[in-house]
Amino acid sequence: SVVSAYEQIENLLDDDFDDYCEHMQMENEDRVDFLIKTLQGQIARQVASVEEAIAKLRSKGNERMVKPNLGKIEKLKVKRDQRIEIFEKQRTISSEPQDVIVGVLNVK
Repeated sequence: SVVSAYEQIENLLDDDFDDYCEHMQMENEDRVDFLIKTLQGQIARQVASVEEAIAKLRSKGNERMVKPNLGKIEKLKVKRDQRIEIFEKQRTISSEPQDVIVGVLNVK
């Protein structure tokens, strides 16, 4: 009957939509993981650079400039944590299947 055919088609479309959403969720998770890993690497390199500068300052006896550089490290870590929090909020995709068009064809 027309109703059962419609229900079959609707079920197939719902299944396809669910598969698509699952695929997109996995891609999004991978993207977020990549962004976080890249950010952590960048910040780690910047922190290492500042720590190297601190070591040089200390070896030259310039303790006065150590504190501002320690502040730079703290700012980098705060910035990293804030951006990771933003990325984590982007991890979940919300999607709801909705009928866009429903129609019946009469084929003779």
